[in-house]
Amino acid sequence: MPKQIKKPQTKQSDITFRKWAIAAFVSAVLFGTAFGVLIKSVLDSGKPVPMTILFAAYVIYLVMTALAAWKGIQAYTKEDAGAALLHGILLGFSSVFALVNVRLAVVMLLEAFKKTEASKKLIGEQSVSDFINSQRTAWVLLAVGMAFCVMVGVLAIVKLVSSKKNK
Repeated sequence: MPKQIKKPQTKQSDITFRKWAIAAFVSAVLFGTAFGVLIKSVLDSGKPVPMTILFAAYVIYLVMTALAAWKGIQAYTKEDAGAALLHGILLGFSSVFALVNVRLAVVMLLEAFKKTEASKKLIGEQSVSDFINSQRTAWVLLAVGMAFCVMVGVLAIVKLVSSKKNK
């Protein structure tokens, strides 16, 4: 009878990273959904409730991608998980791309709560609509970061499912 070659078991820190990557994936999907549903309402009406929901989803996305990136780098340093390092770096880029949008998110939140003076300090002499229109590059970076997050999340799901099957 031929011997069956066993695949090496997935290490615990790699499994932990994959779970964090899936959590970041879920937060990216939720933020993307909230963004798609609420952005028109926020830009047209400027009501505080939709903007608060959108801002909360943004903060959760930012925190989850940063934590998942840290866990990926930690998995590499503990157990030499090379794929976790690469995925952690991609999630790190997602975090940085989200950080680029902090000023935009804060200005939109301040405007929703009618704190015009505070938002003027952040944007200078521009009108709010001009400022939002000038942030196209930041929005594209946010979309790219979310795509990275979705890609890493799907790969994490595949890795966890395949490691469960190999047991």
